Order: sequence, then C-alpha cells, then structure tokens
Amino acid sequence: MFKENETSKNNLQTYGCVSRTSRDAFLLTGDDGVHKRLFNLIGWILLLGMLASWIRFGFLDFYLIALPATYVCFSISNGRIKRLKKIKGISIQQVILILFAFIASVGIVFGLIQLANYLINDLFQLTGWVKTLSQWTAVILSLYPVKFTFAYVVYKVNNDLNAKSMR
Repeated sequence: MFKENETSKNNLQTYGCVSRTSRDAFLLTGDDGVHKRLFNLIGWILLLGMLASWIRFGFLDFYLIALPATYVCFSISNGRIKRLKKIKGISIQQVILILFAFIASVGIVFGLIQLANYLINDLFQLTGWVKTLSQWTAVILSLYPVKFTFAYVVYKVNNDLNAKSMR
C-alpha cells in the first residue's frame, strides 16, 4: 500500500474528500455516511421500481425476493447493520437461521397471497376497482407478519454480533 504524507491528507480534507483504502471503502467502514446514502438510494430505487412495475404489470413473484433486499438496504442505511465487516463473525448456525427465516418468509407471503387470491376471485367473486383495491390490501397485509418475523431474526443476529464484538 502507499503512505499518505501530511500534505496529501490536508489536500483531501480541504477538497472534501475522505481518504481510505479501497478495502475499507468496500467494507463500508467510513464515518462520512456515503455508504448510508448509497444504500438508502438503492433501497428507494428498488422500492419505487417495484411500485412502478406493480402498477404497470401487476403483482409478480419477483417482489418476494426484491422486498427483503430492499429491507436489507434500508437496514444498512439507517444504521441497524452498521458494518458489513460483521459478516465475518456470523456463525454457520446464524447463516442457516437467516436463510431459513428468508425461505419461510417467502413461503408465508406466497401462501397468504394465494389464500387472498382464492378468497377474492373464487369465494367473493369481486370485479373491477373493488377487486384491485382488495388485491393491493391483501398483498400489503400479507407482508406485515413476514416483515416482523424476518426483522426479528435479523435484529437478533445483529444483537448477537454486537454482543460478540463488545467482548
């Protein structure tokens, strides 16, 4: 690696640049908040992209994968997941727990949406704007239980990593 002299540090600070190595930039350990804004932007792009495609094409199964990715982006941007360096400290058991929670979350959402689809189309035989409004409401309501369960698992693993790093 290269060594920075005092003049280059002062020049970087004068022009508003923050000096850090490419490894630190990748691991997002800087204090300047650039990574927070970046992940916030990625989260909003994913969320607005899902909204626009939902309006244009209707519900797609792609949203079941894109929504947890959006959740992770917003978690990183608001500081719940402070450093991606913590990933090194995750045990195999925690990785399996997160993967199981993700798969279970997708399964629960899919099941609830299929149940709502059956109720709306076959049982109640709704049509028109009432059907559309009911479908939107059903999808949104089916995401809440999953949001709480998946968020709880991510929160628990994050707290375990924080406790482990404090030791």
